[in-house]
Amino acid sequence: MEDPAYKLLSSLIILIFFILVFGGLYLLETTASVLIPVTVQAANIALIRLQLINQTYGSNSLMQIVISEAQNNIIAIVNSQNSAITQVVNRLLYIEDLFHNLLSIKDFLEIFVVPLIISIIIIIYIYKYI
Repeated sequence: MEDPAYKLLSSLIILIFFILVFGGLYLLETTASVLIPVTVQAANIALIRLQLINQTYGSNSLMQIVISEAQNNIIAIVNSQNSAITQVVNRLLYIEDLFHNLLSIKDFLEIFVVPLIISIIIIIYIYKYI
């Protein structure tokens, strides 16, 4: 039969591991979405090419409609990506504030130690009565 202290210690290690994994996954998801956007240069090149096409075929009203729709689509994509980047930056600022606040002992205890103590009590109860 295994030692209860060994079971408790291994359960704590697993719990801490999962906390770190979930925190890491959140950070990875947050920072990975920053890498997705099209660069401003690519959007600018596309808009310049559309202007050249407009200069060449500007007399054709159907072509002007197509060019206008393409410009609107490019601008909408850039605005959407700017919005996504703003959300990511806000998440990163939230995480930075969280870790900055952990410098005070009171906040550290509220955020990590109290849930950890509750988890330890639950684990002890499970191993003792099950």
